[in-house]
Parts: sequence; structure tokens; C-alpha cells
Amino acid sequence: RDSEAEKYGILFATGRYQIIPRTLFGIVENLKSRGLDPETELYNERTQLAFGAYLLLTKRSDIGRYLLLGDKSLEDAGNALAFEWAAFPLLKAAKYDGRRFFRGQSPYAGKAGNRTKAERVVTLERALFSLRTTIEQNESNAGIKELIEKYRKSGKTNGKSS
Repeated sequence: RDSEAEKYGILFATGRYQIIPRTLFGIVENLKSRGLDPETELYNERTQLAFGAYLLLTKRSDIGRYLLLGDKSLEDAGNALAFEWAAFPLLKAAKYDGRRFFRGQSPYAGKAGNRTKAERVVTLERALFSLRTTIEQNESNAGIKELIEKYRKSGKTNGKSS
């Protein structure tokens, strides 16, 4: 992190979703094909929301697939969150960077001061489950129905879970 902070300047993780430079560049490259012009777009609330949606629904598609389609498990969605944001704990054991991590740990623990708390496991499980339940209960809503169908048909998910 220190070397990246030096490379990119003072700011490191920025914005509403605490996006790091490498992730930001990847988002911009992906969204260019969808009409984002990095020369004219501001890093404002609207673009940050679009970047967050991209991270949740496309880059870490296990999250979107759990929430919108129900074809991934809660644990898969939780782990995808943990692999995108260091503050979230893993919901099941996983390997990363040659190391094995257990439920409740962050795959980024010990890197540049990153850490999570095992107590967040239950909070994360409840939040994901609650959101999935709310979406299921409102699937007849025209807006949600359209979102789910567009997501299903888009094929834009890359299946990246870690």
C-alpha cells in the first residue's frame, strides 16, 4: 500500500466505496465500453454509485447473483465482499495469495493495516440475507423485475468470486 500511495500520490482509497487506484483504473477501463468518458466524467456521487454497482454486480458477480438471482450462496456473496473490501470478514474459509484464511478473517489481514473483526460475520450474514429476502418479497415490483431480467440477460458478470 505504501508503494502504491507513493506511486499515485497522497490519496489512496477514495470515495464512498473506498476504491483503491488499481481498482479504479480497472473500473474505468471496463466502463469505457459502456459510455464512460474518463476525460469528462467527474468523480462525483453519480459516478461513485455506478462504480459501486459495477463492483457488486459485475466484478464480484457472486454478490449480484446471490441478491438478484439466488443462484449463489450467502457465503459466496459474503466472501466476494471480503475479497473486494478488507473490512468485511470471510463467511467461509478461502485461500488467497498462497495463504489459507478462515471464517471471520480478512484475506487482506496484516497488509497495510487492514483488518476486520470476527464479530462482523453475523452482521454481514444478516445484512445479506435481509437484502436478498427484501428483493425476493418484491420481485413482482416492475422495477425490481426489470432489474433482475436485465441482470440475467446481460451476461456482463465475470463470475469472479475471489
